Amino acid sequence: KVYSTIAILDSNLISTHSVVDEQFAQIDELISRREIQAYIFGAIVVIAAGVLGIIIALIVVGRIVRNISSAGSGIRMMSTGNLTNTFEYNSKDEIQDLGDDLNTLMDNLKSAFQSMKNSSNKGVGLKEELISSANQTSAAAAEIASNSQAISKQFNMLSERVASASEANQSMKNSLHS
Repeated sequence: KVYSTIAILDSNLISTHSVVDEQFAQIDELISRREIQAYIFGAIVVIAAGVLGIIIALIVVGRIVRNISSAGSGIRMMSTGNLTNTFEYNSKDEIQDLGDDLNTLMDNLKSAFQSMKNSSNKGVGLKEELISSANQTSAAAAEIASNSQAISKQFNMLSERVASASEANQSMKNSLHS
């Protein structure tokens, strides 16, 4: 009976061992599947993070390129003499600083051009005053020349009368002495 009990226990032990081996195999298979799922999930997370990083980089680079292009077109407009454009950026970075500096430069150029324009207008006014003065001086010189000729004629006529009166006086003197 002991042998039969041992044989039954041995049979139970073998079947239990077999069940345990099957369960270990199932657990190993389940762990392998979970590892594969973890690798796939990790790969998906890495790929999603990479794609998200690329999208964010493209947005940031696009914004920077747009701001730089806008600054370039504004500078080209400024180089043609159009100083009415302003650079407005809300980026709070070096591009914003560049825009602020360009606005300051444009304001300074406007002031300088306005000052030159005012000076030019004053120069034109002075030129017109000088032309007017020169015309007045020329007219006065012509009037003086005309008056000088009239005076010269009057002196010539006076000289002729004095000569004529002198001859008449000489003639009267000679008549009185004779």
